[in-house]
Amino acid sequence: MNWEERKEIVKIAIYYYYQNLTQEQIAKKLNVSRPAISRSLQKAKDYGIINFYIKDESFQIVNLQSSLEEKYGLNKVIIAPAYHLSEHEVFNLVVKEAVHYLKNALKSVSTVGVSWGNTLSTLVREFPFEEIKHLTLLPLIGGISKMHIELHSNQICYDLMKKLYCNSNFLNAPALAENTLIKNAFYDSPPILEVLEAGKNVDMAILGVASPYSSDNLMRKIGYTGNRDLKEFERLNVVGDINSRFFNREGKEVDCRINNNVIGVSLEDIKNIPNIVLIASGVQKSEAVLTAVKAGYAHTLIIDEKIGNYLMEKN
Repeated sequence: MNWEERKEIVKIAIYYYYQNLTQEQIAKKLNVSRPAISRSLQKAKDYGIINFYIKDESFQIVNLQSSLEEKYGLNKVIIAPAYHLSEHEVFNLVVKEAVHYLKNALKSVSTVGVSWGNTLSTLVREFPFEEIKHLTLLPLIGGISKMHIELHSNQICYDLMKKLYCNSNFLNAPALAENTLIKNAFYDSPPILEVLEAGKNVDMAILGVASPYSSDNLMRKIGYTGNRDLKEFERLNVVGDINSRFFNREGKEVDCRINNNVIGVSLEDIKNIPNIVLIASGVQKSEAVLTAVKAGYAHTLIIDEKIGNYLMEKN
């Protein structure tokens, strides 16, 4: 490009970007064709004569979302900011993002499977009252318990049913049986099998994910897992659990005491659900989220920024 051509391109760029003239107006002013103006503006970009910068704090988040969608083939990624915020503040922002997404997404489905845990319990507590009467909720895991009732799937389904004025089924079994003999007895019950079968065929699943090694792991706090289980998890290379199903670094359910006694939908069955909404907050869950995404346990991912950056850095 010679000096005269460069000056002409700069002049056109000034007319277009600073004086806000249209390409048609510039063409008339310089007595050239409109396509010639368009080509000059493209050259201004190609040769670095003009550069564009997006000056908005949301740019980094939006860019990270779209990058993760493309990298992992996800339908949608929603990220809450995390830096300079406390863990509790980040958790609340992730829940807020999940509420915002689900308010609209629930209107386009008929059946929704619901897991359990603190994230989902908080989500339902923060959910506004919305009339989605056509919806039917189904617990994906047993939910009978004398302690921490608000965290279990049946109670979460009940509370959300009241918020949405919709219908719900209930799974009248514990999340974890004492042994396989008791578990098999529950699986011999037609009403329980009916709910579990319906749970496999929902339009959407709403799930949390956890790391068994985290100091605030809910299953350890409740007493479902202990030191013996942790040693077993380490031996089996367990990185996380979804719906109380523990999986290894390959994303496969492992053969362990907990998995053998859980009364709920398996990860293989969950994988076949058309829209799996996976919600996670806390950097300690990063490896579990990464493995879950790679294994196909998420279509819509709602996470915090630190987890998002971890996923972006990994191959």
